[in-house]
Amino acid sequence: MNPEFPTPNSPNSQRNSLIFPPRRSSRPGAGPGTKGEKFRGAGNRRIGKTGKIREKPGKSDIPGKIGDSREAFGDSREVFWGFAGSFGDPGKFFWDPGKFFGIVPGCGGAERGRGIFRDLCQEFRDRSGNFGIPWGPPPPGWRRLAPLGAALGVCVAVGFTLGLLGGPPRRSSSIATCRPRSHVVFLKTHKTGGSSVLNLLSRFADERRLRFALPVRYQFGYPGMFRAELVRGFRPGETFDILGHHMRFRLKEVQRVMPNDSFFFSIVRDPGSLGASAFSYFRTASPAFRRSPSLAAFLASPSRFFQPGARGNHYARDLQWFDFGLPRPSEPSQIPAMLAELERIFPLVLLAERFDESLVLLRERLCWPPDSVDTFPHNSRVSSREIPAWQVRRLRAWNSLDWALYSHFNRSFWRHAERFGLARLRREAAALRRRREELARRCLRGGGPVPARAIPDGNLRPFQPPGGGQILGFALREGLGEEERQLCGRMAMPELPYKDLLERRQFGNGSQVLLALDESPVPLRERLCWPPDSVDTFPHNSRVSSREIPAWQVRRLRAWNSLDWALYSHFNRSFWRHAERFGLARLRREAAALRRRREELARRCLRGGGPVPARAIPDGNLRPFQPPGGGQILGFALREGLGEEERQLCGRMAMPELPYKDLLERRQFGNGSQV
Repeated sequence: MNPEFPTPNSPNSQRNSLIFPPRRSSRPGAGPGTKGEKFRGAGNRRIGKTGKIREKPGKSDIPGKIGDSREAFGDSREVFWGFAGSFGDPGKFFWDPGKFFGIVPGCGGAERGRGIFRDLCQEFRDRSGNFGIPWGPPPPGWRRLAPLGAALGVCVAVGFTLGLLGGPPRRSSSIATCRPRSHVVFLKTHKTGGSSVLNLLSRFADERRLRFALPVRYQFGYPGMFRAELVRGFRPGETFDILGHHMRFRLKEVQRVMPNDSFFFSIVRDPGSLGASAFSYFRTASPAFRRSPSLAAFLASPSRFFQPGARGNHYARDLQWFDFGLPRPSEPSQIPAMLAELERIFPLVLLAERFDESLVLLRERLCWPPDSVDTFPHNSRVSSREIPAWQVRRLRAWNSLDWALYSHFNRSFWRHAERFGLARLRREAAALRRRREELARRCLRGGGPVPARAIPDGNLRPFQPPGGGQILGFALREGLGEEERQLCGRMAMPELPYKDLLERRQFGNGSQVLLALDESPVPLRERLCWPPDSVDTFPHNSRVSSREIPAWQVRRLRAWNSLDWALYSHFNRSFWRHAERFGLARLRREAAALRRRREELARRCLRGGGPVPARAIPDGNLRPFQPPGGGQILGFALREGLGEEERQLCGRMAMPELPYKDLLERRQFGNGSQV
């Protein structure tokens, strides 16, 4: 027997059934829809033939699962069945409410009333005195009204009962009153589908202008432990809204960056499949994988290739345990306590094998709208062949800590699923899949992922790891409208370009000005109460070529101009606060309308429909100032054949700063040409 792998009786040799929900008991009353449920209430109460509640000793069938919801709703159901099974002559009830309550268990008289029935009887008697119902023998033909009397009796009894109990039963009082959570910590583990989750978090933050805690590069110093100083723009005492890029988790440091009410969650994957994916993806990064000719050769004798402590070898064994920041236990008996503490920090851990169901549970815990968890499958590979069963067993055994971690959170996942409702979970997961398929048809060329070389837009091409297999991405369909293109482009954008986009949004650079050029005049127009066309303008003082500035130069320039950077960061945040008060959806609509008006004016007014070099402008009043050695500044030349009014409007819009200042000066103070 190979000493590196546990025996069949060890904890790691559990059978492969963890990704399926636990079976329900077939005993009567054990679950919804089974025999005996009608007269079973909260936990173990039963209602007998007389309608009285009897307590049965013993525990609930499924402790902490089905019993919890029955405990919440059971009392009202018991009272209902107590009344429904206790009607006497309906004619007596219809004409004499007092006699009706005389035959209901516990309502024969005030001295015999008990508990909730005593209160209910008293409530009914107090109210019935004002009904104006004539007491005495019923009139002829009353039996024809008997069915109506019985129906009225049921409605009155149920109505009073629910009134006393505080209304009809609800699945959860938090559903109607919950508020969307905007403080979220996502521990992105490797090769578990975390890139797809990060995409939806990035879109949520992007649409709502939340502050994303971003790494200086693309990971938070991984494989080192997370430190708050690794977050771009971190200042002691300031917090962010969402944290989600790769890191090795350290709770105390995360708490320095995130608010106290943050919701923590993560995602895990069966190490039997994760290990094979890691072998392919990290083949060049891990010495153990690099030295092995194949996965089969590695699993035949892992210790032959694996050297503990070697840089990069954390990818080769218990990678998820490493990402969670857990130390290797000295004794197996320490593992349960470590996992219990981890579950206290992460109240929800998703399963990669049940990805759609996981997103449904996540959406409910965060109280987000259903379409907020729509996402495409990012970072998928060209071919993922089925892993032989013997390799799955060897991978689980070699990654025994990951298998213990996965098994623990697999069980916790299904506990969450049962509380949510398995039937409801299946319905919502199916609806999520239908939305994803519809979005893929609307957005993507080919309706799904394609090789990176087939993606014309460089911002949508995924990172290709050296020697790690071909990673697929998404190419957008031709002819998408502006709003569709923005939505589809964000959903298709890989992790690294999206991180750069969020960085520009939060901290700005040359492209930040272009981003806000159309959005800034809209709040200004509203504050000044000016008409919409008053903020129409052409982009003056642009240069012939504005090449993209390398990232390292941007960082150096910000550091050198530190006071400017502090000032800009402050007003950048204040701008987006104004934008949120204005309404982000309204802001996007009005900015799009402004762009359309500008494009239409450029077609009507300008030769070539845009800026041209100064030497191509015949009218000297429209030529921009050229700084000595400062690059060529572009201006605008008017089209031929414009009418007088059009020429005046277009000329004013195309006029540079210095000639316009001279024009205003002549208008205000006059000179010889004023006449």
